[in-house]
Amino acid sequence: MSEPRDDAPKPSSRGLLAYAVHNPVAANLAMVFLLIGGLLFLPSLRKELDPDVQLDMVLVGVALPGASPEGVEQGALVALEAAIGGVESVREVQSSAREGSGYVLAELQIGSETGRALTDIKAAVDRIASFPVSMERPNVQLITTQDELLSVVVHGDRPWLDLLTLAERTRRELLTLPDITRVEISGAPEREIRVEIPEQNMRRYGLNAQQVAAAIRGSARDVSAGQLQTRGEDVLLRTAGRRSFASEFENIVLRTGPDGGIVRVRDVATVVDGITETADITRFDGTPAVTLSVFRVGNETPASVSQAVKGYIADNAARIPKGVSIDIWADS
Repeated sequence: MSEPRDDAPKPSSRGLLAYAVHNPVAANLAMVFLLIGGLLFLPSLRKELDPDVQLDMVLVGVALPGASPEGVEQGALVALEAAIGGVESVREVQSSAREGSGYVLAELQIGSETGRALTDIKAAVDRIASFPVSMERPNVQLITTQDELLSVVVHGDRPWLDLLTLAERTRRELLTLPDITRVEISGAPEREIRVEIPEQNMRRYGLNAQQVAAAIRGSARDVSAGQLQTRGEDVLLRTAGRRSFASEFENIVLRTGPDGGIVRVRDVATVVDGITETADITRFDGTPAVTLSVFRVGNETPASVSQAVKGYIADNAARIPKGVSIDIWADS
Protein backbone atom coordinates (compact mmCIF):
# COMPACT_ATOMS: atom_id res chain seq x y z
CA MET A 1 0.00 0.00 0.00
CA SER A 2 1.45 3.34 -0.97
CA GLU A 3 1.85 6.16 1.56
CA PRO A 4 -0.11 9.35 0.92
CA ARG A 5 2.03 12.07 -0.57
CA ASP A 6 2.47 15.34 1.36
CA ASP A 7 1.98 17.39 -1.79
CA ALA A 8 -1.49 15.88 -2.55
CA PRO A 9 -4.34 18.48 -2.70
CA LYS A 10 -6.20 18.90 0.59
CA PRO A 11 -9.90 19.72 1.04
CA SER A 12 -10.53 23.45 1.13
CA SER A 13 -11.27 24.87 4.56
CA ARG A 14 -12.53 28.17 3.23
CA GLY A 15 -16.18 29.38 3.11
CA LEU A 16 -19.04 30.09 5.53
CA LEU A 17 -19.98 26.42 5.94
CA ALA A 18 -16.43 25.39 6.80
CA TYR A 19 -16.17 28.29 9.27
CA ALA A 20 -19.40 27.19 10.98
CA VAL A 21 -18.11 23.62 11.25
CA HIS A 22 -14.89 24.70 12.90
CA ASN A 23 -16.57 27.43 15.07
CA PRO A 24 -19.86 25.97 16.40
CA VAL A 25 -20.23 28.57 19.16
CA ALA A 26 -20.19 31.49 16.70
CA ALA A 27 -22.62 29.67 14.39
CA ASN A 28 -25.06 29.01 17.22
CA LEU A 29 -24.88 32.64 18.39
CA ALA A 30 -25.63 33.86 14.85
CA MET A 31 -28.63 31.51 14.66
CA VAL A 32 -29.93 32.80 18.02
CA PHE A 33 -29.59 36.44 16.88
CA LEU A 34 -31.47 35.68 13.65
CA LEU A 35 -34.28 33.98 15.53
CA ILE A 36 -34.60 36.84 18.04
CA GLY A 37 -34.56 39.42 15.22
CA GLY A 38 -37.27 37.53 13.34
CA LEU A 39 -39.48 37.36 16.41
CA LEU A 40 -39.00 41.09 17.10
CA PHE A 41 -39.97 42.13 13.56
CA LEU A 42 -42.77 39.57 13.11
CA PRO A 43 -45.58 41.83 14.46
CA SER A 44 -44.64 44.62 12.02
CA LEU A 45 -44.58 42.43 8.90
CA ARG A 46 -47.30 43.36 6.44
CA LYS A 47 -49.83 40.62 5.75
CA GLU A 48 -52.18 40.64 2.76
CA LEU A 49 -54.29 38.33 0.66
CA ASP A 50 -53.16 39.63 -2.75
CA PRO A 51 -50.34 41.98 -3.77
CA ASP A 52 -51.17 45.69 -4.01
CA VAL A 53 -50.91 46.76 -7.65
CA GLN A 54 -50.77 50.39 -8.81
CA LEU A 55 -52.51 50.74 -12.19
CA ASP A 56 -51.53 54.39 -12.89
CA MET A 57 -54.98 55.27 -14.19
CA VAL A 58 -57.50 57.95 -13.22
CA LEU A 59 -61.23 57.42 -13.73
CA VAL A 60 -63.62 60.35 -14.11
CA GLY A 61 -67.27 59.28 -13.86
CA VAL A 62 -70.25 61.48 -14.72
CA ALA A 63 -74.00 61.12 -14.20
CA LEU A 64 -76.50 62.90 -16.44
CA PRO A 65 -79.94 61.51 -15.55
CA GLY A 66 -82.27 61.02 -18.50
CA ALA A 67 -79.68 61.77 -21.17
CA SER A 68 -79.05 59.50 -24.15
CA PRO A 69 -75.53 58.16 -24.79
CA GLU A 70 -75.10 60.86 -27.46
CA GLY A 71 -76.26 63.49 -24.98
CA VAL A 72 -73.76 62.28 -22.37
CA GLU A 73 -70.97 62.34 -24.93
CA GLN A 74 -71.72 65.83 -26.27
CA GLY A 75 -72.74 67.33 -22.94
CA ALA A 76 -69.88 66.03 -20.81
CA LEU A 77 -67.37 63.60 -22.28
CA VAL A 78 -66.12 65.79 -25.14
CA ALA A 79 -65.24 68.61 -22.72
CA LEU A 80 -63.71 66.17 -20.23
CA GLU A 81 -61.52 64.54 -22.89
CA ALA A 82 -60.20 67.92 -24.02
CA ALA A 83 -59.49 69.12 -20.48
CA ILE A 84 -57.93 65.91 -19.19
CA GLY A 85 -55.93 65.31 -22.36
CA GLY A 86 -54.18 68.63 -21.76
CA VAL A 87 -52.76 67.54 -18.40
CA GLU A 88 -49.00 67.01 -18.71
CA SER A 89 -48.83 63.61 -17.00
CA VAL A 90 -51.68 62.06 -19.05
CA ARG A 91 -50.55 59.65 -21.75
CA GLU A 92 -53.86 58.51 -23.28
CA VAL A 93 -57.57 59.23 -22.78
CA GLN A 94 -60.47 56.86 -23.42
CA SER A 95 -64.18 57.42 -22.83
CA SER A 96 -67.46 55.53 -22.85
CA ALA A 97 -71.05 56.74 -22.74
CA ARG A 98 -74.31 55.02 -21.95
CA GLU A 99 -77.80 56.17 -21.08
CA GLY A 100 -77.61 58.56 -18.12
CA SER A 101 -73.89 58.20 -17.38
CA GLY A 102 -70.39 57.83 -18.77
CA TYR A 103 -66.73 57.91 -17.86
CA VAL A 104 -63.33 59.06 -19.04
CA LEU A 105 -60.29 56.89 -18.31
CA ALA A 106 -56.92 58.65 -18.26
CA GLU A 107 -53.77 56.54 -18.54
CA LEU A 108 -50.79 58.26 -16.91
CA GLN A 109 -47.24 58.53 -18.22
CA ILE A 110 -44.87 55.86 -16.92
CA GLY A 111 -43.15 57.12 -13.79
CA SER A 112 -45.66 59.91 -13.14
CA GLU A 113 -46.35 60.97 -9.57
CA THR A 114 -49.90 59.68 -9.20
CA GLY A 115 -50.89 62.03 -6.36
CA ARG A 116 -49.88 65.12 -8.33
CA ALA A 117 -51.52 63.77 -11.49
CA LEU A 118 -54.79 63.18 -9.63
CA THR A 119 -54.73 66.75 -8.28
CA ASP A 120 -54.03 68.19 -11.74
CA ILE A 121 -56.87 66.21 -13.32
CA LYS A 122 -59.30 67.31 -10.60
CA ALA A 123 -58.30 70.94 -11.20
CA ALA A 124 -58.79 70.55 -14.96
CA VAL A 125 -62.26 69.05 -14.44
CA ASP A 126 -63.28 71.80 -12.00
CA ARG A 127 -62.36 74.48 -14.56
CA ILE A 128 -64.93 73.19 -17.07
CA ALA A 129 -67.90 75.58 -17.13
CA SER A 130 -69.92 74.07 -19.98
CA PHE A 131 -71.49 71.10 -18.18
CA PRO A 132 -75.31 70.81 -18.36
CA VAL A 133 -77.17 72.15 -15.34
CA SER A 134 -78.70 68.74 -14.62
CA MET A 135 -75.34 66.96 -14.50
CA GLU A 136 -74.03 65.80 -11.16
CA ARG A 137 -70.53 66.67 -10.03
CA PRO A 138 -67.92 64.41 -11.75
CA ASN A 139 -66.31 61.78 -9.56
CA VAL A 140 -62.51 61.71 -10.00
CA GLN A 141 -60.59 58.80 -8.49
CA LEU A 142 -57.29 56.98 -8.83
CA ILE A 143 -57.72 53.33 -9.82
CA THR A 144 -55.94 50.88 -7.55
CA THR A 145 -56.47 47.25 -6.69
CA GLN A 146 -58.31 46.89 -3.39
CA ASP A 147 -59.11 43.67 -1.55
CA GLU A 148 -62.65 43.09 -0.30
CA LEU A 149 -62.04 41.45 3.07
CA LEU A 150 -65.46 40.92 4.58
CA SER A 151 -69.12 41.90 4.43
CA VAL A 152 -71.25 43.38 7.18
CA VAL A 153 -74.94 42.51 6.80
CA VAL A 154 -77.61 44.75 8.33
CA HIS A 155 -80.84 42.73 8.26
CA GLY A 156 -84.18 42.36 9.96
CA ASP A 157 -87.93 42.38 9.46
CA ARG A 158 -88.08 46.18 9.14
CA PRO A 159 -88.86 48.64 6.30
CA TRP A 160 -86.08 49.07 3.74
CA LEU A 161 -85.66 52.73 4.62
CA ASP A 162 -84.93 51.86 8.27
CA LEU A 163 -82.34 49.28 7.26
CA LEU A 164 -80.73 51.63 4.74
CA THR A 165 -80.57 54.46 7.31
CA LEU A 166 -78.88 52.16 9.84
CA ALA A 167 -76.47 50.86 7.18
CA GLU A 168 -75.52 54.41 6.21
CA ARG A 169 -74.87 55.30 9.85
CA THR A 170 -72.80 52.13 10.29
CA ARG A 171 -70.76 52.97 7.19
CA ARG A 172 -70.02 56.51 8.41
CA GLU A 173 -68.93 55.27 11.83
CA LEU A 174 -66.78 52.47 10.41
CA LEU A 175 -64.96 55.02 8.24
CA THR A 176 -63.99 57.00 11.36
CA LEU A 177 -61.93 54.04 12.60
CA PRO A 178 -58.18 54.40 11.90
CA ASP A 179 -57.89 50.88 10.42
CA ILE A 180 -60.71 51.26 7.87
CA THR A 181 -60.59 53.42 4.73
CA ARG A 182 -63.23 52.11 2.33
CA VAL A 183 -66.74 50.75 2.96
CA GLU A 184 -69.36 50.43 0.21
CA ILE A 185 -73.12 49.77 0.50
CA SER A 186 -74.77 47.29 -1.86
CA GLY A 187 -77.81 45.06 -2.17
CA ALA A 188 -80.39 47.71 -1.28
CA PRO A 189 -82.71 50.13 -3.07
CA GLU A 190 -81.39 53.66 -3.44
CA ARG A 191 -82.81 56.63 -1.57
CA GLU A 192 -85.47 58.63 -3.38
CA ILE A 193 -86.78 62.04 -2.37
CA ARG A 194 -90.37 62.55 -3.51
CA VAL A 195 -91.79 66.06 -3.81
CA GLU A 196 -95.59 65.85 -3.91
CA ILE A 197 -97.33 69.08 -4.97
CA PRO A 198 -101.13 69.37 -5.04
CA GLU A 199 -102.33 71.13 -8.19
CA GLN A 200 -104.31 73.70 -6.20
CA ASN A 201 -101.12 74.78 -4.41
CA MET A 202 -99.35 75.45 -7.70
CA ARG A 203 -102.31 77.53 -8.93
CA ARG A 204 -102.42 79.41 -5.63
CA TYR A 205 -98.78 80.50 -5.90
CA GLY A 206 -98.69 80.85 -9.68
CA LEU A 207 -96.21 78.03 -10.20
CA ASN A 208 -95.96 75.02 -12.51
CA ALA A 209 -94.15 71.69 -12.25
CA GLN A 210 -91.32 72.80 -14.56
CA GLN A 211 -90.54 75.85 -12.40
CA VAL A 212 -90.47 73.76 -9.21
CA ALA A 213 -88.26 71.12 -10.83
CA ALA A 214 -85.83 73.75 -12.13
CA ALA A 215 -85.55 75.42 -8.73
CA ILE A 216 -84.91 72.13 -6.96
CA ARG A 217 -82.42 70.97 -9.58
CA GLY A 218 -80.49 74.22 -9.38
CA SER A 219 -80.33 74.18 -5.58
CA ALA A 220 -79.47 70.51 -5.11
CA ARG A 221 -76.10 70.24 -6.80
CA ASP A 222 -72.52 71.40 -6.28
CA VAL A 223 -71.66 74.34 -8.50
CA SER A 224 -68.30 75.80 -9.46
CA ALA A 225 -67.90 79.33 -8.10
CA GLY A 226 -64.83 80.30 -10.08
CA GLN A 227 -61.19 80.67 -9.15
CA LEU A 228 -59.46 82.75 -6.48
CA GLN A 229 -55.95 83.87 -7.45
CA THR A 230 -53.43 84.33 -4.65
CA ARG A 231 -49.67 84.87 -4.57
CA GLY A 232 -48.95 81.26 -3.74
CA GLU A 233 -51.55 79.37 -5.72
CA ASP A 234 -54.89 79.41 -7.51
CA VAL A 235 -57.76 78.20 -5.34
CA LEU A 236 -60.82 76.63 -7.00
CA LEU A 237 -64.10 77.65 -5.33
CA ARG A 238 -67.19 75.47 -5.24
CA THR A 239 -70.56 75.99 -3.56
CA ALA A 240 -71.85 72.87 -1.81
CA GLY A 241 -75.55 72.50 -2.66
CA ARG A 242 -76.04 68.76 -2.58
CA ARG A 243 -78.99 67.64 -0.45
CA SER A 244 -79.69 64.11 0.74
CA PHE A 245 -82.74 64.29 3.05
CA ALA A 246 -86.30 65.52 2.77
CA SER A 247 -85.82 68.20 5.45
CA GLU A 248 -83.04 69.76 3.36
CA PHE A 249 -85.28 70.06 0.29
CA GLU A 250 -88.10 71.74 2.21
CA ASN A 251 -86.13 74.99 2.60
CA ILE A 252 -85.34 75.47 -1.10
CA VAL A 253 -86.62 78.86 -2.30
CA LEU A 254 -88.99 78.62 -5.26
CA ARG A 255 -89.78 82.30 -5.72
CA THR A 256 -89.25 85.69 -4.11
CA GLY A 257 -92.09 88.19 -4.46
CA PRO A 258 -91.75 91.96 -5.07
CA ASP A 259 -92.75 92.61 -1.46
CA GLY A 260 -89.92 90.38 -0.19
CA GLY A 261 -92.14 87.38 0.50
CA ILE A 262 -90.46 84.02 -0.02
CA VAL A 263 -92.15 80.86 -1.26
CA ARG A 264 -90.32 77.69 -0.24
CA VAL A 265 -90.86 74.07 -1.21
CA ARG A 266 -92.49 73.32 2.15
CA ASP A 267 -95.13 75.99 1.45
CA VAL A 268 -96.48 74.22 -1.62
CA ALA A 269 -95.37 70.60 -1.39
CA THR A 270 -94.90 67.61 0.86
CA VAL A 271 -91.36 66.17 0.73
CA VAL A 272 -91.03 62.48 1.61
CA ASP A 273 -87.96 60.31 2.17
CA GLY A 274 -88.40 57.07 0.23
CA ILE A 275 -86.61 54.42 -1.79
CA THR A 276 -86.60 53.43 -5.44
CA GLU A 277 -88.47 50.38 -6.68
CA THR A 278 -85.99 47.73 -7.80
CA ALA A 279 -85.79 43.96 -8.19
CA ASP A 280 -82.12 43.94 -7.13
CA ILE A 281 -82.49 43.27 -3.40
CA THR A 282 -80.70 41.11 -0.83
CA ARG A 283 -82.07 38.82 1.88
CA PHE A 284 -80.19 37.30 4.80
CA ASP A 285 -81.74 34.57 6.95
CA GLY A 286 -84.99 35.23 5.10
CA THR A 287 -85.21 38.92 6.01
CA PRO A 288 -84.43 42.09 3.97
CA ALA A 289 -80.73 42.97 4.19
CA VAL A 290 -78.27 45.71 3.28
CA THR A 291 -74.65 44.68 2.71
CA LEU A 292 -71.59 46.77 3.56
CA SER A 293 -68.42 45.59 1.81
CA VAL A 294 -65.24 46.43 3.73
CA PHE A 295 -61.98 46.74 1.77
CA ARG A 296 -58.28 46.75 2.59
CA VAL A 297 -56.54 49.83 1.18
CA GLY A 298 -52.86 50.84 1.16
CA ASN A 299 -50.86 49.60 4.15
CA GLU A 300 -53.85 48.20 6.05
CA THR A 301 -53.65 44.50 6.95
CA PRO A 302 -56.51 41.99 6.70
CA ALA A 303 -56.20 41.17 10.41
CA SER A 304 -56.40 44.81 11.56
CA VAL A 305 -59.41 45.56 9.34
CA SER A 306 -61.26 42.45 10.47
CA GLN A 307 -60.55 43.12 14.15
CA ALA A 308 -61.69 46.74 13.80
CA VAL A 309 -65.03 45.68 12.29
CA LYS A 310 -65.64 42.99 14.90
CA GLY A 311 -64.74 45.43 17.68
CA TYR A 312 -67.15 48.04 16.33
CA ILE A 313 -70.04 45.55 16.17
CA ALA A 314 -69.35 44.32 19.71
CA ASP A 315 -69.09 47.86 21.12
CA ASN A 316 -72.31 49.04 19.45
CA ALA A 317 -74.53 45.99 20.00
CA ALA A 318 -76.67 47.89 22.52
CA ARG A 319 -77.44 50.64 19.97
CA ILE A 320 -78.93 48.32 17.35
CA PRO A 321 -82.72 48.81 17.10
CA LYS A 322 -85.00 45.99 18.16
CA GLY A 323 -85.71 43.54 15.35
CA VAL A 324 -82.48 44.35 13.48
CA SER A 325 -79.21 42.40 13.51
CA ILE A 326 -75.72 43.21 12.27
CA ASP A 327 -73.65 40.14 11.29
CA ILE A 328 -70.33 39.50 9.59
CA TRP A 329 -70.40 37.37 6.47
CA ALA A 330 -67.60 36.10 4.16
CA ASP A 331 -64.67 37.14 6.37
CA SER A 332 -61.62 36.39 4.22
